[in-house]
Amino acid sequence: MPASSAAPTTAANGLASSLVTQLENASTVMLANNWVTKPQLENIKIRVFNTAEPVPSAGRSLLAQLLLDNRLMPREQVADLDSIIKTQATLPEFQLQKKIGAGGMATVYAARHLVSGATRALKVAR
Repeated sequence: MPASSAAPTTAANGLASSLVTQLENASTVMLANNWVTKPQLENIKIRVFNTAEPVPSAGRSLLAQLLLDNRLMPREQVADLDSIIKTQATLPEFQLQKKIGAGGMATVYAARHLVSGATRALKVAR
């Protein structure tokens, strides 16, 4: 079998699985902000399995680096997505959906409270 059609290694499958999980978690944000369509999101998932491991730089997540390396989203959107993902980790009771605005002291997100299901504006101090 030619090298280009060889099956990915187990390590590559593990990485792809991790990136797909990150992508699944980020998909709500990507769709809510109209950064991608559902078909584009499916295409990104397929490309995750066919790419080399990204090397994150400038404090980016693996997912953010993959999106940039493959030119799947513009840099500004990837930066916003990465920021939302990092902030999400500190707010387990909410699902951040999109960034509404930011100022010198805080960022405001549209967020869904997981217990009540209510959508609220959530201000997060820096």
